[in-house]
Amino acid sequence: MNEKNSPSVPVEELPLSDSVREAMAITLRGCDELLIESEFAQKLARSEKNGKPLRIKLGLDPTAPDLHLGHTVVLNKMRQLQDLGHVVIFLIGDFTSMIGDPSGRNITRPPLTREQVKENAMTYFSQASLVLDPEKTEIRYNSEWSDGLGAGGMIQLASQYTLARIMERDDFAKRFKNGYPISVHELLYPLMQGYDSVALKSDLELGGTDQKFNLLVGRELQRQYGQEPQCILTMPLLEGLDGVEKMSKSKGNVVVPNKPIEQFGADAVRYWAASARLGLDATYDEGQMKIGRRLAIKLLNATKFALAIGREDENHHVGEGATASWDPKDVTEPLDRAAMAKMAKVVYDATESLNNYEHSKALETIEDFFWQFCDDYIELVKNRAYGTAESTGVEPSPQAVKSARTALGLGLDAFTRLLAPYLPYATEEVWSWMHAGEGSVHHAPWPKPITYATAAFKASPELLTQAGAALTALRGIKSKAKVSMKTPILSVTLAVADDVRGSIEAALGDIAEAGRVTGPIAFTAPAAAEGEDEAADVTVAESELGEPPAKKPKK
Repeated sequence: MNEKNSPSVPVEELPLSDSVREAMAITLRGCDELLIESEFAQKLARSEKNGKPLRIKLGLDPTAPDLHLGHTVVLNKMRQLQDLGHVVIFLIGDFTSMIGDPSGRNITRPPLTREQVKENAMTYFSQASLVLDPEKTEIRYNSEWSDGLGAGGMIQLASQYTLARIMERDDFAKRFKNGYPISVHELLYPLMQGYDSVALKSDLELGGTDQKFNLLVGRELQRQYGQEPQCILTMPLLEGLDGVEKMSKSKGNVVVPNKPIEQFGADAVRYWAASARLGLDATYDEGQMKIGRRLAIKLLNATKFALAIGREDENHHVGEGATASWDPKDVTEPLDRAAMAKMAKVVYDATESLNNYEHSKALETIEDFFWQFCDDYIELVKNRAYGTAESTGVEPSPQAVKSARTALGLGLDAFTRLLAPYLPYATEEVWSWMHAGEGSVHHAPWPKPITYATAAFKASPELLTQAGAALTALRGIKSKAKVSMKTPILSVTLAVADDVRGSIEAALGDIAEAGRVTGPIAFTAPAAAEGEDEAADVTVAESELGEPPAKKPKK
């Protein structure tokens, strides 16, 4: 439909207040398209002026017993608009389900019986109430007005629209061109959905991108019936299990929300959802859920390890939660300060991304450093944190021990708060361990870069990266020799550039302990690199391995 040729209802143009602009930003966040933005802004402005909330409509046909994950995309947007104070109408299409929505289909959908529709509709609102506030939701059935139309009313409704306009719809046009049959009752569906908007006097209708034509029909019919035309808001589609078609109950490629939650956990499903880019169609991806589950487990295990140091019993158990606090001034060692320097940057960058509503970008920033923190930093400092020297024989000072424990605590405390929007349950568990009796992580203040910048004391985050590269190089010696990682390295010469050597030397004690280097570590200039090692900061020039530890006899 050509909006440019549509007559508009003259209304007083109101200035837009800050609250209206904020409401527009919330409305547009993550949507595919809002038609027409200027009209909706004026609707919001008039609503603010006269105190009358807007009527916002979402219609769903109960063509199968359950809602699915694809529905949550548009339901979450409804909840945002509901929280802004507007009336949301959850419309169950018990009448239109008997027609069957032809949107996006190349074959006729079999109509359902009233009995089938009634049975399917029983679960809809209870499931939608998991997202919407049921106390503030108006639930309606389009049979209320559709049943009463009768033959005369249907003829009058059909007279408001032309066959030519109906055939502009992409799926109808393609089916007609390719010789696929189109049943007459299918042509009625857009009209009936549009008439719902007339009956409800809706100000805004929501739907997936595939619903745009039907939503525009509602806008046109409202104009024909003397109403102010509704605006329309389309949301990205969630692809189904086939990775091709939209998630649809009738196509059999849906995911009922409880199934992945039971299989992977609520945190994992939330992680997958948060990984999707705003405004883009999202693919159902169990691989992403598995990554989210692994992330949650790693956070739990890393925190359990850090808190246990100095507090565990002989069986390595920690009986009670801690009331933990860490003073940034206690971070004194170069490697610890480097980790805090990186944390300061991560907190700053993640906060900036979230303030710009780029939640997936923020998650990527947080997650990248979390794995570096666990795989490099914790591995490098764990012996020092324990206060032991298994390889070098040089026991760390009490100050160095405290520095490691403080940096571990500060880091994991920050990660818990940073990841709370993405992994709400795992982070709540971790927070209760760290801050027993101090309430929920979701009420805790958001971390600020200054805390970690203070602990860093002008250190460079590159030191951590380069120390991690050195540890990787040392472990690579053992991997190539196919021996246990517990095998001692009697001596080693590392090839490093001059600008990297200083960082390596600053963290040499931790590197030697983590790599189990019992003898001297020498340095040489890197040779002309070839192949995959060309970009490596640290490579091994020479090394001598000791005897692998004896294997424990099998019981």
